[in-house]
Amino acid sequence: MAQKDYYSILGVDRNASADDIKKAYKKLCLKYHPDRWANATDAEKKEAEDKFKEINEANSVLSDPKKKQSYDLFGNADMGTSADDEFDPFERLRRSSGWNPFGAPQKRKGADVQAEVTISMKEAFSGVGKNVTVNKPRPCHYCNGTGAADGKEHKCPHCNGTGVHRQVQRFGNATFESTRTCPYCGGTGKDIKEPCQHCHGTGVEYAPETNYVDIPAGIFDGATLVVKGAGCESEEYGGPNGDLFVKVNVISEDGYSREDANIVYTLKVNLIDAWVGCKKTVLALDGTSVGVQIPPLTKSGKNFVVRGRGFIVNTPFGQDRGDFVIRIEYDIPSKPLTEKQKKALEEFYNLEK
Repeated sequence: MAQKDYYSILGVDRNASADDIKKAYKKLCLKYHPDRWANATDAEKKEAEDKFKEINEANSVLSDPKKKQSYDLFGNADMGTSADDEFDPFERLRRSSGWNPFGAPQKRKGADVQAEVTISMKEAFSGVGKNVTVNKPRPCHYCNGTGAADGKEHKCPHCNGTGVHRQVQRFGNATFESTRTCPYCGGTGKDIKEPCQHCHGTGVEYAPETNYVDIPAGIFDGATLVVKGAGCESEEYGGPNGDLFVKVNVISEDGYSREDANIVYTLKVNLIDAWVGCKKTVLALDGTSVGVQIPPLTKSGKNFVVRGRGFIVNTPFGQDRGDFVIRIEYDIPSKPLTEKQKKALEEFYNLEK
């Protein structure tokens, strides 16, 4: 299999310095970070995820002097790799099935729980804590999870509580065994004559549970946070709980939008102010006032940038901040001009001629 061109992946030439490689990696990480693609299609998410992995793979080689030297000389970063990194033949099986050949089997994890929380752009800028309440299933406390009104276990006499009906047939010296869902209990293994009125015989009830979720500053709209162990309890005694997955929805503020790590505020000015020039004051998301001097003949779409006043973003090199961008937009009057205003504009344009 042909070796990947790591320099091409990062968009640098083979003579690039360590600093150039670091800058290129940082830029691509911000572009293809999974949080940036939370609202994309499944195909776009998969493409961005693959690209993000490829970028990290390239950086892991080119940022390591020994691996880079091996890659430059032999086209393979693994030449001369230490024998300490031994292959574990049981790793894939252990991950897929939970089986551990050197210890007790891992107990089955409880089900995960999904939830959503909505925050403002100001809260996304500064970070915020929210209480998230979800309805989680648990054994019905009226019937002790049995589903029966008397709270006792009632096994199906036809399948002895297994939920499976077995049938053995003999043809000469051959024996055939077939299994199917028990037709008497529908596979539940229970024989409930009088179901619990609270859970309607399911043995399960739902109860609200509230968890405090710390939402970090700079979070993207559509990003998902994971609260470990806040999901459902395992069905096996001593098994680990599931996790709580919280999707964060960020509501845009009036006039504000987000572009990568930058905060963009659209400042509407009338034509006279744009032509003559003026000074405006804008309120940033952190609550402070930012003054902007608009020079004469400023065009619509012109950006005025205040460095380091944007969103916090996490990079492989630590935290970084975007910028606060004030974007000029002409405020076109919504009402029809009066005859006096039209005449004044005509005189203005005649002077221009």
